[in-house]
Amino acid sequence: MDTMHIKDARRQFGDEVMPGQYVAWPHEATYALALGNTPAEAIENSLAIGGVSREDIGSIDLIVDPVADAVAKAAAAKTLTALWDAVEDYVKACDESLIDPEHGGLDFQDLPTFGGEHVEIKRDDVLATWSWDETHALVQTDDAYTIVPR
Repeated sequence: MDTMHIKDARRQFGDEVMPGQYVAWPHEATYALALGNTPAEAIENSLAIGGVSREDIGSIDLIVDPVADAVAKAAAAKTLTALWDAVEDYVKACDESLIDPEHGGLDFQDLPTFGGEHVEIKRDDVLATWSWDETHALVQTDDAYTIVPR
């Protein structure tokens, strides 16, 4: 099963589309047929439109929201490295979705920490220290998020 980005689904079906829904596509088409909360419902909704048979349906895509997925991944992170991966996924998803990371839903000031005392990394290229563990810190530099020694 392939995926369809939430922004593309909303462009075709409107703002009521939610991640986790499914969309049915005809073979070699540039437009989707219908939405559903399950793959079977997407197929049935396509057939209900009329003029389409089950054989006309070429694929079913899951609608995804990579920004929201990355926010959830950050909240569930159990290590600093896992959090760093989630933050990188989040920034990439925001970039691809044309969303400013400051407004995409991840509260950098409320990121989890993983032990050790609060630390602020003082270097010329560090804009902010967002999280830490006993030995490292997740920092924001001019052009990236990275892990540095404490």
